[in-house]
Amino acid sequence: SPALFAEEVARRTAQNLSSMLQDVLRGAPTEIDAICGAIARQGAARGVPVPFNTAMWYLVRALCERTASV
Repeated sequence: SPALFAEEVARRTAQNLSSMLQDVLRGAPTEIDAICGAIARQGAARGVPVPFNTAMWYLVRALCERTASV
């Protein structure tokens, strides 16, 4: 079943780190501006609220700045 397959994939990949988290941990640039930043900018330009994407954009950028300064 699709649900069992999804559970198995989640179980097998539970220890994986996303590429963005790996970038943050290495102090490397992330793709957050191209992903959430683009959505936030387009939403603002069109008057469409996108609070989740905007929050994620700011939070990841803040994390990157904090990590870079450590």
